[in-house]
Amino acid sequence: MRFDNNIIKKILFLSVFTLLFPRPSFSAGGESLSFLSMNPSPISAAMAEATVARVGESQSVFSNPAGLAHTVSREVSVLHTTHLDDMTAQSLSYTSPTPKGGWGAAVSYMSIGGIAHTEFDPSATGTGSTRYVESGEVDAGDQMLSLSWGQRLTYNMAWGASVKVAQEVLDDESAVCVLGDAGVVYRVDHQWRVGGLIRNVGTPVKFISESSPSPTEVRAAVYCKSRNWFQWELDGYLRPSSDPGGSFGVEMSWRKNAFLRAGYVYRSEDPDLGAATGVTAGVGFRLGLLGMDYAFIPLGDLGISHRISMGWRFGGETPSSSAARRPTI
Repeated sequence: MRFDNNIIKKILFLSVFTLLFPRPSFSAGGESLSFLSMNPSPISAAMAEATVARVGESQSVFSNPAGLAHTVSREVSVLHTTHLDDMTAQSLSYTSPTPKGGWGAAVSYMSIGGIAHTEFDPSATGTGSTRYVESGEVDAGDQMLSLSWGQRLTYNMAWGASVKVAQEVLDDESAVCVLGDAGVVYRVDHQWRVGGLIRNVGTPVKFISESSPSPTEVRAAVYCKSRNWFQWELDGYLRPSSDPGGSFGVEMSWRKNAFLRAGYVYRSEDPDLGAATGVTAGVGFRLGLLGMDYAFIPLGDLGISHRISMGWRFGGETPSSSAARRPTI
């Protein structure tokens, strides 16, 4: 099999995306499971993934399981991401409160289409690439299943953990990995919170004949809600395979029904894709128990990554949720 320009473009996109955002991509001899570099939540994406210290939202399943400790109602969310013409991702998440915290589950799938499967034809005339013929398309995609739990340790302190099983498939080859996350969130006062997260700690990944470490990442965050309608968060992150980086995100709200979000990711090794590289933005709307969030991430010549989600909250609050959780939101 030989790869054509389509797969080269997709590999370039994943490489650039994981330079801009803090989880690694697949590369031979490097770190695998590139789709783990993409938080599917539009809330997180619009804020440049600076959401480690946010709590009480379904996106905590993807950002920091400690945030589930402040879950106040059950919620189902459907998420869709479009990266390139033939690269899409879908996720489904569910979160639910418990007397001392909350739990959540998520399943994600990313498909990569338009990759031609080519084989060498010894009977073909000519030289080089003219002797390869197309024979259908390569089956390529990634899947992940996760189970998360968050619990309040004290009035101000919460912790959480996630277990994930991820698989990457390319043609008839696949790699499977078991990963874990652990995070904390601490409420300093009614405005300030700090958070920490270690993500994607797990077994080595063997893809074809190459074995690579799991895409581990450490994040630290400072969060402030300076006004009822304005909040911001600053994150720093570290990966063993690259230089440290940071991200900053803000959110402004109107009557808790409309939200405007923006963010910026800084990395010293960012590729030169234009002035907008690293900038993120998005909007959100709430109407009763229904919610919609959207984010877009410009990537220069590679295009724009779009993410959208629809969520439905139901079931009301647990008996202990009002007194124990609302002060930290």
